[in-house]
Amino acid sequence: MPLLWQDASWFLPATVSAAAAVFDVLIRRIPNALTYTLLSVGLIFAYSGNGLEAASVAISIVTLPALIAFSLGVLGGGDVKLLAAMGSWLDPAAAVWLLLLTVCLAAIVGVLLVLYRRFSDHGPFLNDSSASTLRAATESTIPLGLPMAMAFFLVAGGWLP
Repeated sequence: MPLLWQDASWFLPATVSAAAAVFDVLIRRIPNALTYTLLSVGLIFAYSGNGLEAASVAISIVTLPALIAFSLGVLGGGDVKLLAAMGSWLDPAAAVWLLLLTVCLAAIVGVLLVLYRRFSDHGPFLNDSSASTLRAATESTIPLGLPMAMAFFLVAGGWLP
């Protein structure tokens, strides 16, 4: 697995992944500029060092299941593009970990959102209008950019076997 965090090459994928997570949580959209930047620079990085073939396989490993989930209405297009862009920075083994961790972390986020919706009617930190606004924003979607970014940090950081 690549240890991106050992040199300056960590800065761009970490920043773009974090920004994508923030956009996804706040507005439920991941801007194309972020995903295309991450993908193109990841492919250039792969071409110059890690191997374009490995990056292409890694992109395929994360994108094919994501496309199936997209066709079933489980994922949004931005989620698919972000996974593909993250895959461009990884080798195939790390891509499998990215996919598995994303699913596990998304399940945790989903449970937390269900709990939030269940108990947030008159929470101690929110007034009625802010609680209803947040609930409306989280009514039908899960911001998958956050678990994807968390999984990417763990995988690309080399914190897994």
